Amino acid sequence: MLIHRSKQCQLGSGLVIAVPISERDAADAALVENAIQQSLKEANDKKIEGRDVTPFLLARVNELTKGHSLTANIALIKQNAAVASQIAGELSRAVAASARAAGNTSPATCPYASSSNSPNSSASPKSGSACPHAHAGGGVSTNNCASSSVVLIGGVALDVSCRLPAGGVLHANTSNPGNITLVPGGVARNVLECLTRLDERPFFISAVGDDEAGRILRTHLSSLNISTDGIQITNAYNTAVYASNLDGKGELLHAVADMDIIAATLTPSVITKYEAQIKNARMVVIDANISADTLAQACRTAQKYNVPVWFIPISIAKCKVALQDRTLSRLITYVSPNLFEISTMADIIRSQQRQSNNSNSTPSDHAVARQHKHSVDSVRNDIQVLLSYGFVNVVVTMGAEGVMWGHGNTVTHVRLTAPAQVVRTTGAGDTFVGGTVWALTSSRPAEVSEEVSMVSAIAKGMAAAALTVQHDKPVSPLITPASVSRAQLTRDASVGGNTKNGNLWHLLLC
Repeated sequence: MLIHRSKQCQLGSGLVIAVPISERDAADAALVENAIQQSLKEANDKKIEGRDVTPFLLARVNELTKGHSLTANIALIKQNAAVASQIAGELSRAVAASARAAGNTSPATCPYASSSNSPNSSASPKSGSACPHAHAGGGVSTNNCASSSVVLIGGVALDVSCRLPAGGVLHANTSNPGNITLVPGGVARNVLECLTRLDERPFFISAVGDDEAGRILRTHLSSLNISTDGIQITNAYNTAVYASNLDGKGELLHAVADMDIIAATLTPSVITKYEAQIKNARMVVIDANISADTLAQACRTAQKYNVPVWFIPISIAKCKVALQDRTLSRLITYVSPNLFEISTMADIIRSQQRQSNNSNSTPSDHAVARQHKHSVDSVRNDIQVLLSYGFVNVVVTMGAEGVMWGHGNTVTHVRLTAPAQVVRTTGAGDTFVGGTVWALTSSRPAEVSEEVSMVSAIAKGMAAAALTVQHDKPVSPLITPASVSRAQLTRDASVGGNTKNGNLWHLLLC
């Protein structure tokens, strides 16, 4: 039962079970100990080192004990096998009991992949969905089942974060004291971890180099019980690295992202390779590290099977990838820029419109000029520009000001009543997407309106982001279905849906 509960809670840790040898088969302790000590001395005297030590010790101890140590070892192996088979049997019965309790009697269903098996989960995954990872042998694979709740396409990287001390000032042309952390990162990977902590089992399409950093990241994914089947391995590029500098409050000063491997390796043919996973997904989430051609292939594949697409612009430099082909905007169900990204995207669209009228303006001129002049009205105007361009839902993250969502002719503002205490902001936008996508891909009562459903999903995403900004990692380990579902929403009755200000909701994080 301990193993079963550990897996249900997705602790990501192992268990050590000590099995003693039976008294009947045990060798004399003093005899074995004396033999071991003598064997160690002989190995040292003979300068036996490295991989040769263990075979020498086993053989010599066996000689000195006249075979008693070998007999005991064989008996211990048999005892281990017997105990292991008993544990496997009990674990199988516990799994079956959980499946029956959850109302799912399909033997093909994996209870550890279904959020309905978590005591804290409010999600309702697809009944009888296939297991997206194998438990046998400790491996993680989806070769035998193509169904995952969400398919993620984009970056995985080593995240190097350099933070100044509180009140510290960044001095140029010299070293600065501070704190440096190295953790797994990447926008799509951060969304992936958030979804995993919410009891989902996404399928991840990304790329790493055939290097030590790539091996570290693949091991990390396996530790989360995430399939690495979609990870492309190449020796043509180094594994991606994201290096950021943060001020003493944890706010981003600037960053450098070496992500060339993602766009170069994730080609349209790679997307085609995983068409079955996209077909069976409830949503596809894509970050802007991929090329425009690959984005188009992923969007059109999702459209083929009526699977919604969530696009994350990720940066001012890369957000324009979704604007190189206007037909793509109509295939993207959700786009989630931050304040700087939406102003850039909106000004690119405005510039395209001006250029069609023989204007000489450039998009970058306007984007840079407005980087520090955001207001609720300017964001609302930018949202309308993106909606008119063809995007279906525009979700803008605004830091302490909350989130704005535009759809149709309405812009809704979900505002935080009391912003969270910030340790660092890196990863907050990614965990917001993860929490919101988790809520959207869970079933909702038929009587709930589209607005209430979306605002409720946004609230869960904001709760996940609030947990992350209070932690020193890109994704807070405190994120659970229960922790992101405690937020309290109230609608401001003084603001109507068709007024200038749109809808306004207040969110209190509990």
